[in-house]
Amino acid sequence: MKLYIYFLIAIWLLALGHVDGHSKFATHGLIIINDISERADAVGAVLNMVGYAFTNTKVPLMLPGRLLYEYIENPLSSFSSYGKRFQYFLLPRGGLGNIQFVLCMPDSILKHALGSTIINDLAIEKVELTDNDKAQEIFPAVVTESEEKYGILLDHFKRITVDFANIDSFKKMLLDEEWMLESGASGNGNRHPAKQTGFGGFSLFSMYLTSERAAQSLRYVLKRLFVPRASYTKEEAALWVLCFAGHGSQYEAETNSKRLEVGADFLRRRGDISCLDSRIFGLVISELSRKISIRMIDIFSCFGGGINLGDLLRDVETGVIPPYNFILGGHTVVGDATIDLTMGVKFEHFFDTFLDLDFKAPEVDWEKVSPEKSSLEQAYKILQTAYDKVYAVLATAYKNFMPALKNATVTANNLPVYKPIETNYFVEIPFPWLMRIGKKEKEGCKGLLQIPKGIKKLLLYATTIPCTLKFENWGDVDSFISAIPGDTFHSIERLEGTVTADELIRKFCVVDHLEAIKYFYIKKVDHIKLMDQVKKHIDGPGSVIVKLDRNDVSAIVFSEKDGACCQLEGKWEGKKNVFGSLDYKVGEFKIEATTKEEWLKVLEDLDKEIIMLKKIAQAQSPYRFLKDADIDLLPWGYVAPVKDDPKETEKIFQELARSLHQIATTN
Repeated sequence: MKLYIYFLIAIWLLALGHVDGHSKFATHGLIIINDISERADAVGAVLNMVGYAFTNTKVPLMLPGRLLYEYIENPLSSFSSYGKRFQYFLLPRGGLGNIQFVLCMPDSILKHALGSTIINDLAIEKVELTDNDKAQEIFPAVVTESEEKYGILLDHFKRITVDFANIDSFKKMLLDEEWMLESGASGNGNRHPAKQTGFGGFSLFSMYLTSERAAQSLRYVLKRLFVPRASYTKEEAALWVLCFAGHGSQYEAETNSKRLEVGADFLRRRGDISCLDSRIFGLVISELSRKISIRMIDIFSCFGGGINLGDLLRDVETGVIPPYNFILGGHTVVGDATIDLTMGVKFEHFFDTFLDLDFKAPEVDWEKVSPEKSSLEQAYKILQTAYDKVYAVLATAYKNFMPALKNATVTANNLPVYKPIETNYFVEIPFPWLMRIGKKEKEGCKGLLQIPKGIKKLLLYATTIPCTLKFENWGDVDSFISAIPGDTFHSIERLEGTVTADELIRKFCVVDHLEAIKYFYIKKVDHIKLMDQVKKHIDGPGSVIVKLDRNDVSAIVFSEKDGACCQLEGKWEGKKNVFGSLDYKVGEFKIEATTKEEWLKVLEDLDKEIIMLKKIAQAQSPYRFLKDADIDLLPWGYVAPVKDDPKETEKIFQELARSLHQIATTN
């Protein structure tokens, strides 16, 4: 399959004429925010994103007029100061069925005079009544010199003059959309008194903003926004870095094991990326890449990683859409959770990294590349060599985007990933404080895996880690993170050293808004301490099981010394931050003593759960595009061995106890 993907990419790059004459990796950037669901008095991630976008002066911003209205209405909005640095354009809408988008162009990049009148062009104004022209390119009849400079058909759009001394007239124009009038909503500047739903929006918005409508509207605009690559005459075609932002949602998995056993698709419903169904998102960006030259697309959307991100490559692998001829980046290794916008975002510095990067496109004579493995590998070696310098600056780009990445104070949800142009897998952006444990690390560990000083976050790309983890400085590590998307488990053979149970368990409880279930089983801990304010419960060698889900954190700690067990229960607690959103952390653990028999029952139940998770992994595998991951799979017909009688179970327990005792007494 990998060879097949290589061949597809080769054909795709040949068809596009990949070589260009530019000396920079990218020449143009654009922020695309596709959402209207947030209100000014209930600020969420997307309105925060709008605020961050307006602080940049290097790249334009495209967003719905409704969202811009809500941003201006917010009492804490910076529009009165930052908004003055932009020029505003109404984009082609294509009828009442579509959302009205506004283009915001920074004054700092408007250095070439625009036309004084709008160019009337049937290709741009054409209203699409059907979906029969999905592959149709939109070629403008006229492209001006200034439009070639900007890469956007600005002379085809209506420019809006904003009077900041009388901002109400601008707000009224943004609010008075025809769809609201047809739906019975107020068009006089007052909000419709409908019941709140969803992300803090109104029921009217919830009915209006569907994935289908968002896709239809965005597709219509994107086909008419850019100067097509083929329309350039005086300038070289623009090279784009695009950032898509908007709310996302988790997929719905097939839960009927009988259906999965006979080969039903793991996805019962696809998730959303930037308000678009993941498959539609893939089609939109694929269609766009046939029109313009894209160097990178960055996705800033909750649940924009994991299975949702893998769904994009799944459609490539199965031939639904051609391979992506650009780097695809995202802001979360953890695909089953939201992303955090409270850390601050610097769009301008992010784009600067790519706009300032010297780059020479690889010169590969694709006509001479044959489908044979050696020929393809040689071609892709040239491609990779050229792009290695781009991959090397990705860490800088994302640190510039979110400064908290510089010192690892970023939340575990916000660890970025990317897909290299020449591969069909995603890999995390490397940082010096980040370490992965996957197939390569397992094979090279020889029973002992050293965790160097300064490592703060461990990414687990393996379900089973059959070696001892030894830490140069246990206190450095703040997170054990499951990098395998979906419901899964991780078992670790042994942790060396002395730890407190509360501290250890919290290192696994670092992903909030988690939609998946994760199990972590540490079979052997050299020395674990557990105490509350009243008494000491456990002090010595032991074992730990941690279970995470969207609401609760539970753990059970077993002591080798006396066979005692303690169960810990915790709840996610939210605390408002300065941005008005909630920061989540696990509250105080409730500790309850249990028995050795209960511990054995927990192990038995865990064994059954792991068997099921291995079967689910088989169904999930088509959507997991991870580099060097090592995931245990089981066929659906697998039947677990019959358990031994109680006497045999007791023997197993005694052997475990002896093993733990040996560890505890070994220097």
